[in-house]
Amino acid sequence: MAVLVDQSQPFLRPSQLDALVRAVRDADDHDEHDWIEWKSTLDFTVAEGRWHLAKHILGFANRTVSAAQRHAGGYAYLLVGVQPGAVTGVESVDNAELTAAINRYVGPARWSLEQVVVEDRKVVIVIVDPPRAGDMAFTLRKQYRNFAEGTIFVRSPGRTEQASPAQVDALFQRASATRDQLEIEMRAEPATVEYGPDFDEDKIGQLIEFERTELMAPSRSHHPAQQDDRPGPHVVRPTPLPYRGFSLRERPDERSEADYVQEVTAYLEKLSVAYRMNHLHGRLHSRDAALCLVVDNNTDRNFRGLTVRVHVGGDVKCWPDEFSDRLSEVPELPAQPRALGTPEPLPDPMAAVLSARLFDSTPNAPTPFTSPGFVIENTGSVTIEFDDVDVRPRTPVVLPPVALLVHEPPGSTLLVRWEATAENVDGRLEGELTVQVHEQFDYYGVG
Repeated sequence: MAVLVDQSQPFLRPSQLDALVRAVRDADDHDEHDWIEWKSTLDFTVAEGRWHLAKHILGFANRTVSAAQRHAGGYAYLLVGVQPGAVTGVESVDNAELTAAINRYVGPARWSLEQVVVEDRKVVIVIVDPPRAGDMAFTLRKQYRNFAEGTIFVRSPGRTEQASPAQVDALFQRASATRDQLEIEMRAEPATVEYGPDFDEDKIGQLIEFERTELMAPSRSHHPAQQDDRPGPHVVRPTPLPYRGFSLRERPDERSEADYVQEVTAYLEKLSVAYRMNHLHGRLHSRDAALCLVVDNNTDRNFRGLTVRVHVGGDVKCWPDEFSDRLSEVPELPAQPRALGTPEPLPDPMAAVLSARLFDSTPNAPTPFTSPGFVIENTGSVTIEFDDVDVRPRTPVVLPPVALLVHEPPGSTLLVRWEATAENVDGRLEGELTVQVHEQFDYYGVG
């Protein structure tokens, strides 16, 4: 079986490197490729162990650009301390000392050294940066045994060896290729998106019943009562509600208990709708429920007018415009019915007069629609084209988040294919990444 790990994006963060180590542990002995190599152990304190790393760094760095881009964003990996079936571990190393020793062999080749702990054992990972158009061949800078300075190593699936004449020619073509082409990387941050929206009817039912219980408590749903002091059987009578003592802006409560029950029923129906609208509003505006993409420019060049077009596969759609408009503000919960016996406030006549004087009765002109930074095509899956952006050297650009309706089950993976062009370079760059679907959050907006 192959190395079972998502190879559509680089392994750079500690969690990603941990996943890579575990994937090698679960692989077969012959699964090494042109982007990955592993060793159960090496002695980094002796020249032979350091030379072994240097040779593989040169081989990985001398891959063609097109071949490298097929896996892990063009990066390559040499793992020491793991093999199929076991995490064997190695002794801790001094990164700075080992890096300096290896650089005497590999010169300007671009690489870095990381250490991770898996199953309580340390694994050393050499990460070789993607080759670029215009790169000269990376040659051996210091003789080692029979390998003279200037020796060229190349990487083939499962092995690193001296370059053949045809492979040297390919490296000359890489060096002569124009560097005037697009070189960016795309990632999702976070690399997850929520399922849904999907209403939790049990939760809504529990919230409604709790509210009903509160509203129908005797202290709210019955007229205040007093005990009759006259002799005879105990009688509870409604407390009279005379006008005397009320403000001029209030009137006594004339509702019956049946009227109150009707008010509660109507209120709970509105509240049920409000809970759903709160859920939709929270879901629409949540970053965790959106596709959030970041453009990385790891070069020293500016890319002007970068256009990114993305396709998200699966049962995924964008939000309809009418929902986006209705949910632009936080939905308000309806007002609770007044407890029985509570005076009813009367409208203030002066407020209406002042309102008429202060506000023009002419209806406002409609607010023009403002683009959120992208346009969407809804085709069962989703295609997104982002507005042009300028990308500065070694500066990530966060694209506008895109709220999605996701109906692939939690735990599944969405494949995101992307393509990009820029005004000041030729050609089109393509790639893909994955986004994990996870459970939705509770957005009902209540405690």
